[in-house]
Amino acid sequence: MGSSTFLFCINTIKTVGTRSSYQDFKEILIRADAVRQFLLQSGITLFKGMKFEELVRLHVDIQFVPAGEKKRNKKSSEEQILVITLATSDGNVNSFDTRKHNEQSVLEHAIQCINRGRSRRH
Repeated sequence: MGSSTFLFCINTIKTVGTRSSYQDFKEILIRADAVRQFLLQSGITLFKGMKFEELVRLHVDIQFVPAGEKKRNKKSSEEQILVITLATSDGNVNSFDTRKHNEQSVLEHAIQCINRGRSRRH
């Protein structure tokens, strides 16, 4: 053990005595989730070079009638979708309503809209 290693160990021991928890050390990045721990320590990101300004958030709002309640004078034993609204952080808003289309069609249109948005950003 060289003298610099010995001094490092002594300084570390002194520092440890002044800390109440391992989380007080800025040198140690420990998180409960193993994946997050790896990403933090390695510096690898999941955004593959994307800049923060390029990030688009998608908000999905699904309004439905709970099972057993009436929808347009019909009582159903299943939940029924009324409307699906998709809104992005860049200002795009799309709503799909079951007054004009059946549930399957509304779901298909919403999925197509999401996929179109994904393909435009790649």
